[in-house]
Amino acid sequence: MKTFIILLKTEMLMAVREFSGVLFGILLPAGITLLLGFIYSGSSGGGRGLQQAFGGLAAAGLCSFGLMGFPLTMADYRGKKILKSFKLTPVSPFVLLSAMASSNLIFSLLSLLLVSGIAVFVFGFSPGGSLLVFMALYLFAAGSVFATGMLIAGIASDYRKAGILCSAVFFPAFFLSGTTVPADIMPRGLRIAAEFLPLTQAVKLLSSASQGLPLDRGAVIITAAVFAAGVFLSIKTFRWE
Repeated sequence: MKTFIILLKTEMLMAVREFSGVLFGILLPAGITLLLGFIYSGSSGGGRGLQQAFGGLAAAGLCSFGLMGFPLTMADYRGKKILKSFKLTPVSPFVLLSAMASSNLIFSLLSLLLVSGIAVFVFGFSPGGSLLVFMALYLFAAGSVFATGMLIAGIASDYRKAGILCSAVFFPAFFLSGTTVPADIMPRGLRIAAEFLPLTQAVKLLSSASQGLPLDRGAVIITAAVFAAGVFLSIKTFRWE
């Protein structure tokens, strides 16, 4: 546990120094929350609009850290032989991977906390559902997203290829799944295309939970399937060097 804590602190410090993850995963979702909040507050039914968008905004940090930060860091460590070095030490490589995943999850939760704080204290947002249910679904979605990120890192043979794969998955998810642009204001064609993105289903669950609405069973099944497939395939494709 002591080794894990040391590695976790190191990972978080390195992420802060890198700053791009903090920018896209924490500051950008907060900025979009402010923008949408002011847009909705100036229109009729503004409170309802922000409530519908909240699930997507909450998932924005997961998208950034799970589909970019986590797999790119892992690919970078593999390319620099860091994973191989840990494999030869008494410290289990899985401790390092756990610290990496935990670091990105903590930053995702910080993003959620900042987005929630802005929505509640600046725009008077009031969640309609259970906080416990919402957090359970958030962690459920996190498992799906991080499993996908680990799969990307397993498929990519180096940092450059990981960057290409991450971009191919991240940007459609970030802009089309409802994490930044609410689905209800997108053209019909884009809404249909977004239905094929796994993160869209996770956003549906978080949106339903934040509004106290019944969960979409299809979204639950798809999110669980993505998590199971991601874990299975990432184990099959993962390599230390």
